[in-house]
Amino acid sequence: GWVSARDVEQLWMDHFDYFYREHDEFVFPMTIHPDVSGRPHVLLMHERIIEHINKHEGVEWVTMAEMSDEFKRKNSPPPNALMPATREEVEEMLKKQKK
Repeated sequence: GWVSARDVEQLWMDHFDYFYREHDEFVFPMTIHPDVSGRPHVLLMHERIIEHINKHEGVEWVTMAEMSDEFKRKNSPPPNALMPATREEVEEMLKKQKK
């Protein structure tokens, strides 16, 4: 259902403030459903949240791809983990299927 943008804003700010206080490094992804993303009150909410976050020292804005790449660089998969195929492996499998 519909929730007040001000309530969501305060919730997100509280989450950010907690993680900033408790962790040296953390990921704080900000995503929103396309049905509400272009509404003026939601755009204003995002502007205020971004302003709040930017007041904190050491904040870095990155894409989801950059987050994923950094996580993979810092964390090895567990032993015997089944990993998704790389793009190249998928393309090779598709070529073999066409033959």
